[in-house]
Amino acid sequence: MAGNGSDNQDGLFLPKTSTKRKAKAMEPEGDEQQEQDDKEERVAELVEVVPGGDALFKVGKGEGALDIRVSSVVVSLASEVFSKMLSGGFLEAQTKTIILPEDDPKTILTFCQIIHHKLINSTHLLSSERHDLVCKLVAMADMRCCAPALRLWILNEIHLATRIFDHKDWIHHVDFAEWDDCMDFDLEEIINISAVLKHDELFYKATRAWLALIFPGDNDEPSIDPVVPTPTTPEGDNVMAISREAQDITQRRFVDAIFDWIDYEFASDPPEKERGGTFHCQWHIVGYLTHELADHSISAGRKFRCLHSISAMAEELEAICEDLRTEQVKDSLTGSGCTLELDGRRCSYCSRNFADELFTALKGAVSAIPGICLKCFLETGKSVFRPAEGCENEHCSS
Repeated sequence: MAGNGSDNQDGLFLPKTSTKRKAKAMEPEGDEQQEQDDKEERVAELVEVVPGGDALFKVGKGEGALDIRVSSVVVSLASEVFSKMLSGGFLEAQTKTIILPEDDPKTILTFCQIIHHKLINSTHLLSSERHDLVCKLVAMADMRCCAPALRLWILNEIHLATRIFDHKDWIHHVDFAEWDDCMDFDLEEIINISAVLKHDELFYKATRAWLALIFPGDNDEPSIDPVVPTPTTPEGDNVMAISREAQDITQRRFVDAIFDWIDYEFASDPPEKERGGTFHCQWHIVGYLTHELADHSISAGRKFRCLHSISAMAEELEAICEDLRTEQVKDSLTGSGCTLELDGRRCSYCSRNFADELFTALKGAVSAIPGICLKCFLETGKSVFRPAEGCENEHCSS
């Protein structure tokens, strides 16, 4: 972004000019503050994004104010709001002026540079400056109805954060602490940005990651900067609140999928003990695996309790997979051997490869974590959760 007159490639800065302009009558006549503003001299720096352009943005007041010369045609195509502001009673050959005293001059300048293809990216800015600029542009895209014009540029700016969602082990790369350490944008901000930009797939992936990361009982308010618009349903429900409501059922389904893996091939009605008081081999294995999960704070059924996020549970389960591959754990798992052995062959349950099967069950449980359908969320706020295959609601498929 251009910041001074000596080093600018994105717009032509001209020497500071002193101009007097009357502020629009936003307050009733006689208002002392308005009279003071009318008399106040405005000193602005002129930036010609389009030299000789037929439209002029007068942005800000006081120090840092900018007069930005642009093409009215380009601006009108980029923003419905600005298009209406430029369609008023201007005489032919007259410079069309849009006065924005309360807007941020740098944000409007960046908007103009982007739509006129004078700014490729923001790599010349510090990380914190880039974050603030993108968030302000998102807010502007929402307020000025210019999201389509800014969509590709903003998505390019946040691509380092969003590409995590396409990693095959994405669930292990979305830890909140690690995310905050290495990413310029919070996960909540990515969710809100994707909603403003109407990016269905990114919204689905980001809300899915959010659901996997929510810690049980976490009812704190979102930590995002309020400058980024937060999407709500027609009923006014917040996307984060909806995710928290679905947290319990999603975690239950995740844990149930893991316990279904334990039950697979288990005899329909095995005796608890064999003759002589020996524990049935299958009961021994089930007991060992259930105890192992309980040691990692994972339990099911009426005793369901979850002390971790789904992401943290997935990490714990992968550690159990590795343990199940060690000879020591294999010996503990099989105990005294298969008590249902027939003709030298172990029963189907004892013959299972528990480590590989747990890993497969874990992958299936992770893939079943739902995300939110953006179209449903914005239009109805109902039946918003969808699987990876897509939304099944009629109005989404039509």
